[in-house]
Amino acid sequence: MPSRVDDIFYGGQSGNRDHPPRIPSKQYTMITIKFLEKLSEKSLLLSWREPARCNYTEQLWVLYKAPAETTCAVTGERIRRGERVYAPVGQPSNHGKCIRRDAFPLR
Repeated sequence: MPSRVDDIFYGGQSGNRDHPPRIPSKQYTMITIKFLEKLSEKSLLLSWREPARCNYTEQLWVLYKAPAETTCAVTGERIRRGERVYAPVGQPSNHGKCIRRDAFPLR
């Protein structure tokens, strides 16, 4: 059964719908990531907004093995190569981004 959460994740910081955090990333680009729905054990629906670059109101993210060491777009924590992470489907503007499996409070 899908679960819904109204938390907003932004540059490694979290907030809520009424008080989203306002902390710019290292590139001075304000990226807002909002968890919309858990579709299955292996897929999520997210909203990803990166001003002047991309705005995906409903973007499908699925579990993959990380192809290289990287950083979680939500928590800022290190992701090791081969770790199971969520990544966007296809080749969108944010195709190189990954999110740790435990980054969202899924029910």
